[in-house]
Amino acid sequence: MRLTPRTTATWIFLALSLAAIACGPAPTPPDPAADVAVEGQPAYLQPPQEIIDILDAPPAPGISVSPDHRWLLKSERLSMPTIEQLAQPVLGLAGARINPRNNGSASPAMTVGLSLINVANGSEREIEIPDGARISYTSFSPDGRYVAFLEVGLEGLTQWVVEVEEGQAHAVSAAPLNGTSGPPCIWMPDSQGMLCKTLPAARGAAPEEALVPTGPTILESTGEAAPVRTYQNLLTSPTEEALFTYYFTSQLAMVSVADGAMELLGDPAIFLRASSSPDGSYLLVSRATRPYSYLVPASRFPQEIEVWTTGGDVVAHLTSQPLADNIPIGGVQTGMRSISWKPGADATLTFAEALDEGDPRVEVPHRDRLMSLAPPFDGEPEELARTEFRYAGTRWTADASLGLVSTSDRETRRTRTWILDGASDEGLRLLWDRLSRDRYNNPGSPMMTSTPRGEYVLQQASNGDFFLRGSGASPQGDRPFLDRLSLSDLHTERLFQTEEGAYETVVALLDDGGSRLLTRRETPEAPPNYFVREADNALRQLTQYADPAPQLAGIQRQLLTYDRGDGVQLSGTLILPP
Repeated sequence: MRLTPRTTATWIFLALSLAAIACGPAPTPPDPAADVAVEGQPAYLQPPQEIIDILDAPPAPGISVSPDHRWLLKSERLSMPTIEQLAQPVLGLAGARINPRNNGSASPAMTVGLSLINVANGSEREIEIPDGARISYTSFSPDGRYVAFLEVGLEGLTQWVVEVEEGQAHAVSAAPLNGTSGPPCIWMPDSQGMLCKTLPAARGAAPEEALVPTGPTILESTGEAAPVRTYQNLLTSPTEEALFTYYFTSQLAMVSVADGAMELLGDPAIFLRASSSPDGSYLLVSRATRPYSYLVPASRFPQEIEVWTTGGDVVAHLTSQPLADNIPIGGVQTGMRSISWKPGADATLTFAEALDEGDPRVEVPHRDRLMSLAPPFDGEPEELARTEFRYAGTRWTADASLGLVSTSDRETRRTRTWILDGASDEGLRLLWDRLSRDRYNNPGSPMMTSTPRGEYVLQQASNGDFFLRGSGASPQGDRPFLDRLSLSDLHTERLFQTEEGAYETVVALLDDGGSRLLTRRETPEAPPNYFVREADNALRQLTQYADPAPQLAGIQRQLLTYDRGDGVQLSGTLILPP
């Protein structure tokens, strides 16, 4: 969360108010008839109504933009979870916190309402959802025709889909879903189906914890240095290993959006990842296998990475990654890593390989190489580039002809971005070389967009130029901006920058030239709202969010500085009422 003067004042005011309540006379207990409590158990005490109004005020709704930029999906959220949600059981297993009752995340779902805003005219239409439903994982289909959302119930998860033009929602999966390791369903590129993780039909009852251990817990040492970061909620016993296998094992299934017809794929396994190729003909699947570890989370367990058909048949075995419990600090796993589908190609994989054994202490001219592998995935991969620093990802254009390759060096805190032109034999061309912590000289991040197949690609102007948006950090504060980058001479043109006295960020481009923008704007007096900034710089407001805490309007903040008697300079913030 970005702390503005408004939010800082809010939290300081609330902290002081709550402290005064705690130190002062006890507030009047609520009417016993209002809340039925267990006999002998005291009811919850309530703070003054002014504090309740502020804390219970709903936060600004979340907004996501449709792939065609025609619609905004508005998510109405609760300010904080209910006692019922917080009372749900929690299991911490292999680095994750899950709710064993509904096979989902232990984090409470906070969204309680959805609506669609038409960007062209600002009209708003509510989406019908089940009464009292709690919602998470909302997403547009790749073609923008549908919106999907997950209903988080006390006993299970249900996937829903709503057609944007009609607003009528319907459930698409009758089978119980498994949401212990992320969203249980993702869109397929054709927007007609979803790839889902369901509960195995023959799962049975959960393992029970042994009251008496059958043997000791043994940690084995190989005698080699194995630096490991500190993680939470790791496995600690054979019983927790069994629980991890039980709750995280899923059955992949292809589910039709139209009628909910379901086709099971392959055998049940602990799927850390499953994603479709851009053309929808293959699946990239990663399965966690034993031995488990009590020192690292599931993401570092041994993995089998394969390519499947969308019918569940194994096409190619890509790699077997061992347990990653001895990777040097700042190092990476050896062999294939960062495996992903290449946008713009029908079914081509890209991945990185370490040239220094994954150890940053090894002196080599190049740390990594970027590789490409085409179907049927059993031939020799093609080398695309070698990087002096550690490979950190590539952003591709929609036709895959060009990519921006990011690299970083942990020791020097430097980041470099290179242009990889597939039509050129010059290799990588340097675009930026800077200190990662230098916010003042940050050129911004490339604007991204989604293709009709759901690929996340660089957004380009009609002549191939890129767009960059950044925070615009300066000694006077942040002033977000939008630049246009020409690849011919690497010159940037400033298209927009927030004026003084406001904070306005670019959310999306509404035309190819960057002259019409969707922005999120706020000032010390006005809460955040969404606007269309037209080509003539005129603002058209799309949302009408009210100030969630009007009681705090007009509060003044003043910085006080003074020298202590021993010469040490101290400072403090004075908060004054209106």
